[in-house]
Amino acid sequence: MDHLWKRACGAVFYGQPADAARKQLTKLANERFVGVPWVEVNEASWEIRSEQWNLEQMSVPERKHSEARLQHDQPLVVVEIRGRSLLVDGTHRVNWWRANGYSGTHEAIVVTSH
Repeated sequence: MDHLWKRACGAVFYGQPADAARKQLTKLANERFVGVPWVEVNEASWEIRSEQWNLEQMSVPERKHSEARLQHDQPLVVVEIRGRSLLVDGTHRVNWWRANGYSGTHEAIVVTSH
């Protein structure tokens, strides 16, 4: 498994085996779509990249909730799927940073379907 894939899987399902983490990433990428077949997230048919994002960039992907707290400092994980950009890991942190005027950058691992 590629280094970035390991980091993305570790962020969404910390301490779990790679297969379980990939299944969790697939669930997080697909759960917001109703009535369409799920698309498996995997290394063979998806691209992955690491970027440094400022607060404005972090505010673009859809977030699942509005809870805000700092838990850890893993990279954010964003999935670009079906024309949407979804923040699937890091929502608590982004909400906290937005509420508190964070001025730095943070790593975002972006996973994109082909």
